[in-house]
Amino acid sequence: MLRVSDIALSYPASRQCEVAFLSRRVPVGPCFTLTRLNIVPEKPLLVRDYIFPVMTVDIQGATWHYKSFLGTGFLIGRRGYALTAAHVIENGGNGPRLGGITHQIVGAFVLESHEWKGYIIDNAEFHPEHDIALIHLHFSPDPPPRSFLPLSETTENASRTYSQWCYPKDILHEIVVNGHALQRPDLVYLEGYVRRRMSNISLPMIRGHTFFELSTPGGLGASGSPLIAKDTPDGHWPVFSIYVGERKSEKDLSVGYGVPSEAFRDWAPQCLGGRTLLEESQVER
Repeated sequence: MLRVSDIALSYPASRQCEVAFLSRRVPVGPCFTLTRLNIVPEKPLLVRDYIFPVMTVDIQGATWHYKSFLGTGFLIGRRGYALTAAHVIENGGNGPRLGGITHQIVGAFVLESHEWKGYIIDNAEFHPEHDIALIHLHFSPDPPPRSFLPLSETTENASRTYSQWCYPKDILHEIVVNGHALQRPDLVYLEGYVRRRMSNISLPMIRGHTFFELSTPGGLGASGSPLIAKDTPDGHWPVFSIYVGERKSEKDLSVGYGVPSEAFRDWAPQCLGGRTLLEESQVER
């Protein structure tokens, strides 16, 4: 797997063009908190090692050129599988090879050396009804991290509080160095509560018919991020919903939407060989 240096999407701050490269090192400013990809069991668990940004890159030889940011994903189990919103992967397109350049969707992780390491998403399956995708990251030769984020086995309702980590798109351009904005994803923490459960209701532009209406919109880039119940008595952090979108009305109503885990946890994608998502998320937990 190719290693890429700090993401340095560089363009004049006054012009939002999409030309970028990943191969140039950029000094890490004091506002960054970068962590390592935790693949050693005795090291402490770090959220950033399991909840990651999804992006597209063009690969030409040993160089990875950043193309676009898509959303958020999170690892489950210990075999390199992850979950995200289906539209996150669909928006990335396929992987054609033109003129020696291969277009790929990758999950990106930060190493202890402050380098980003991208892992190609080599397989994806989409839920038949809901905006949910199971993806597989090609970690080889690295061992896949063992996730601490199992899917919830409970049924939640209104007033359920949650914790959420995601990579909002609106902070990608906040750092400017020498007149150039550095497009770099950064992990953001949100809190909120379930306003209500919505069943047999269709939402514009969002696939599915069962949702949680959420108090806190995550913004563009939050799609695919987990809603976590980290106040459970056993100390586990079960994921009871996946964030898929939001709505802002002219009357100042701003809400987010998530798909409840009971809507997809019993789904058994072909690539899991008969296992359900719930079972895969609990492998050797």
